[in-house]
Amino acid sequence: MKQPDSIDIGTQMDIARYRLQTAKEDLDTAKLTYESEQLRAAKIEEAAKREIVFDEDSPELTPAMEKAFRLAAKNRNAQKGTFDNSQ
Repeated sequence: MKQPDSIDIGTQMDIARYRLQTAKEDLDTAKLTYESEQLRAAKIEEAAKREIVFDEDSPELTPAMEKAFRLAAKNRNAQKGTFDNSQ
């Protein structure tokens, strides 16, 4: 009589089915993530094409205000320990 394998055929098939199903789910998730990122990128590109409209509630920054804003961001980033890419 032949000794049974440590894992019988039924168990091996169950493992194979589980791995295949998991791979399919992972692929579906990757596709959805990719499509979502493509849509997000398209929205960002479209927004970048729009003209900036200033009004009384959000006026254009003066050079002094812009300098103060950059300094505040630099100080915030230094406190957080993040990389400062604004020059």
